[in-house]
Amino acid sequence: MRYFLLPVALQFLRCCRSTVISSVFFLLSGCVSYFNTSPKPELTEKVVQRLKTEEKLPLARLSKSTPQTLDAAIAENEVGYTTLDLSLPSSSFLTTPLKPPETNRQLSIAEARAMALSNNLDLKIALIEPSIAATYVGEEQAKFDDLIFANVKYSNKDTPKLDGDVVSFTSVNANSPLNNDVAKLNILAQSTEQLDFESGVVIPLRTGGKVTISTPFNSKLTDRHVPSEQYLAGMRFSIRGCCHFT
Repeated sequence: MRYFLLPVALQFLRCCRSTVISSVFFLLSGCVSYFNTSPKPELTEKVVQRLKTEEKLPLARLSKSTPQTLDAAIAENEVGYTTLDLSLPSSSFLTTPLKPPETNRQLSIAEARAMALSNNLDLKIALIEPSIAATYVGEEQAKFDDLIFANVKYSNKDTPKLDGDVVSFTSVNANSPLNNDVAKLNILAQSTEQLDFESGVVIPLRTGGKVTISTPFNSKLTDRHVPSEQYLAGMRFSIRGCCHFT
């Protein structure tokens, strides 16, 4: 089966082909210029001309020393190195001649016993066991020492105004104006400052009990609306676990 194209369609296809080829060449030329990272020729030429131009600075007049070449400066400041001889004769290390090892040694019975006792670890441990036992005894005896103690507690509390219960008054006098009257109680705002202090001594008993003697002290100060001051002091005595029956 054959297809025949009209002249107008052929002309349109040729125009499209030319347009596509031109676009490809344009894109390739742009990519080449984009990836080319070499410096521009005019910039390179300016740099070379700048390097060839002499700086108008009087270097010879500004220098604090006489101008000289690089080789002369290196030769002038060259430091000489001296090699140290660290080798020493082998005989200098042996200041004292070594004694030949003993092939045998004779010991008496007393010397053998003394060496065995001096190197016996069980015997050394047994020598310090009395000190360890005395430490344990001191710890147990310390349990019966008197103990002095002191406790201090301070608090400051601000209580806001709170709503209370609704109550009814009943008077013994039938003619009282408050008889069968209903009222609502409110807790007024107040500030309470309290200090508790107690000091004393605890005496352990041989039977395992304890005797405690202390002097507690309490101070309570209330402010706002109805100020009040309250102080309590006394002597406290207690015995605990003093008797055991078998």
